[in-house]
Amino acid sequence: MRKFKALGMLTFVVFVMAACTGYDTFPTGESKGIDDSESLKALIDSGATVGEGEYRIVDVRPNRKYKKGHIPTAINIPNGDVAASGEDLPKDKKIILYCETGGRAQSAAKKKLAPAGYSRIYNWGGFGRWKGEPEK
Repeated sequence: MRKFKALGMLTFVVFVMAACTGYDTFPTGESKGIDDSESLKALIDSGATVGEGEYRIVDVRPNRKYKKGHIPTAINIPNGDVAASGEDLPKDKKIILYCETGGRAQSAAKKKLAPAGYSRIYNWGGFGRWKGEPEK
């Protein structure tokens, strides 16, 4: 019985980890330049995530978590509101999503943005990966 319990727990952990792995529809190789905190910070510092820049960083956590601290330049569109945010999220930009652990960002990418016609989406994962100073 213990073996079945352990096997069940292991299966659950593998399933959860697989569900939170990055969703990436960027052109081949382009996400390699933003796949860690230092690279993402360099992209932010270059100005590529604001104004006419080609990227948008979207925090899909609830507003209260966003207000406590977020990745600089990130806009907050809670996961439940992602589908209705077309005017805030232009389809011609590369969208970098994150949340607390990556699960909500994965859901927003696969179930909301991709079906709505967004073709360049990257699930960066969880806010805990951010090693820079959070913006408030």
